[in-house]
This record gives sequence, C-alpha cells and structure tokens, in this order.
Amino acid sequence: MHDAPPDRESRNVLKLKTVFELMESRLDHPPTLRELSASIGMSPKYFCRFFKLATHQTPMEYLSYYRIEHAWRWPPRTRM
Repeated sequence: MHDAPPDRESRNVLKLKTVFELMESRLDHPPTLRELSASIGMSPKYFCRFFKLATHQTPMEYLSYYRIEHAWRWPPRTRM
C-alpha cells in the first residue's frame, strides 16, 4: 500500500520547519535571505511572500525577533 502524497498545507509546514531550524542553528551568523530561500527550493522573492503569508512577518523581521528573544533568555537566570 502506498502512502498518499502530502497535501499542500503539510508540505508548507515542512518547508517552514526547515527554515526555522536553519534560523535557529545559525543565530550567531544568521543565514541570508538567499540561503533561507534556497534551503526550501524557492526564489528569494517567492520565499518572502510565502513566509509573510505564513507568519505575518518578513523573514528578517522574524529572525530579528527570534534572536532578541533568544538573547533575552540566555544565559539562564539563576536565583540567589
């Protein structure tokens, strides 16, 4: 029995997951727009549209926000 091919929404979720993982793995040296779009086989222009429709932010807005949130939480705070 063959599995049915994933639907468009599932493929989009997998693409976003790939992009988010790349962003997270490169916080110290953020990927460029070209690298992000290439990671999921899209042109930079189409990738920007795809990402904004999915997240309501541009890729660079999201990456900046994520980096600030990560910096704010690191290093972990300890109680004295």
